[in-house]
Amino acid sequence: MVPLILLALGAPGTLAPSFTAKGCSFVAISSALPTPIPSPDGAELEVPPGEYSLRVFCEPSLALSVPSVKVASAKVTKLKVEVRPTAARVLAKRGSALRQGTVRLYPVGGPYEDPLAEHPANQKFTAAEGRFDLVVALAGEPGELLLRKVELKGKKVRTIDAAFDPGTVTVEALQNEKKTDAIVRLFRAQDPSPVAEEHAGVPISVAPGRYQLEVALAAAADFRSARELIWILPNKATKVTRKFTSGKITVRVTSSGRSIPSVVRLRMPGASDFFNYFKSPGSAVLAPGRYDVILEPEGLEGMARHERLDVLVEAKQETRVDVDLTPATVIFEVRQDGTPMPIEAVEILSGGGGRLSIRPNADGEYKLWPGRYEFVVHLASGRVARDGPFDVSFGASITRVVELSVGTIKVRPERDGVIDDEATVYAFRPGAAEAVAKGRGACELPLAPGIYDIKVGSGAITAWREGVRVEAKKSVTVVVPLVGATHEAPPGESPEAPLPEGDAP
Repeated sequence: MVPLILLALGAPGTLAPSFTAKGCSFVAISSALPTPIPSPDGAELEVPPGEYSLRVFCEPSLALSVPSVKVASAKVTKLKVEVRPTAARVLAKRGSALRQGTVRLYPVGGPYEDPLAEHPANQKFTAAEGRFDLVVALAGEPGELLLRKVELKGKKVRTIDAAFDPGTVTVEALQNEKKTDAIVRLFRAQDPSPVAEEHAGVPISVAPGRYQLEVALAAAADFRSARELIWILPNKATKVTRKFTSGKITVRVTSSGRSIPSVVRLRMPGASDFFNYFKSPGSAVLAPGRYDVILEPEGLEGMARHERLDVLVEAKQETRVDVDLTPATVIFEVRQDGTPMPIEAVEILSGGGGRLSIRPNADGEYKLWPGRYEFVVHLASGRVARDGPFDVSFGASITRVVELSVGTIKVRPERDGVIDDEATVYAFRPGAAEAVAKGRGACELPLAPGIYDIKVGSGAITAWREGVRVEAKKSVTVVVPLVGATHEAPPGESPEAPLPEGDAP
């Protein structure tokens, strides 16, 4: 079966190199393919059309790289690869002393992962003629030296000095195209701790070798560049520029006109955890994008957390997030025919029906956080009035008035046109968890003016009549049909009585 990747790239071509040395094999490598294609015996290969580099290995220990070969679809690409031996010696020195180490040969420009060949330092070795990048690593001590584009050729042994003198790197950091302070860190591969740390603009002197470079803005430790591989060469001054494009978010939290210290946490939209935090009033430098802002105010009883979601931070701009956590002010009055009635106690219920311990201030005002509430008011006369549910928002000023001049709902629960005296009748405020009035059979429910939902239950049957309007000093009649089974059980039995054994239902 032809691999799918070959079908996608087109009809294959043939790669047919010939070699001037014996015992050669090669590997064809393409960026369009997930894995190299080997030819262990050096025979021609059928490969997808495209551009390849070749790694050639010949006896006794000759290895070289052919950087670019183009293979056309349905054609044979022939090339002659000259493989001639030469000899070299690489002297690994620290000061004037030789050090033990390893010399690895790579194609020019890398990658520096899988070497073409590997030899001990300070000793003569045989290699194929060609141009290579050499990486010299010391044994048991830090230091790795990159020698670029080293040409090996001729019959004489070439001696190459690899001096492990320190080199320097200096980083310039630009934030929105202006110079800024930054923290520069150098890491060795697989080492979580930096081998050097300094401010931008200050030269860092280290042993030559490959390092992971990380640059973080000094004013925003979480705003940093991705780690990038750099080579520091002996006695060379390497200069690097890192550019940051950023925006700024400034958060200020107030309540009733005063500043409220808060912990500000930042997270990516939809993320489960935050990546940065600071105290408000305060700021953070961020990459342009959208962020969730989570606030944890201090000293506001009942308000432990507030969120502003999907806040846009634009490049080179400051985004100000001013959050006013002033609670709503609610005043509650009960009147009868326009005259205020004395209130003995007030219960406040949350939208889910739970009772809240909230007391009024000296002016009789209730301070409520955003949400849905119901009020249950106990009058000095012993009567009870209910109001709600109603919604409040930050900073709202609300006066709730309950008028005791009542109207009446006459409810007639009917089953097949006959009043069901056993039916239970409830009146609810729309969305409320508890009924404000209850009756049985054909009944009259005195209710404050407003809109009500009527629920009637009889046995397994439940019926609703929603949106019934009650007006002061007026009566409205509501007929609620109980639609369902009309079978009546024989005297002495209930519809739920078990059947005798052997009887089918």
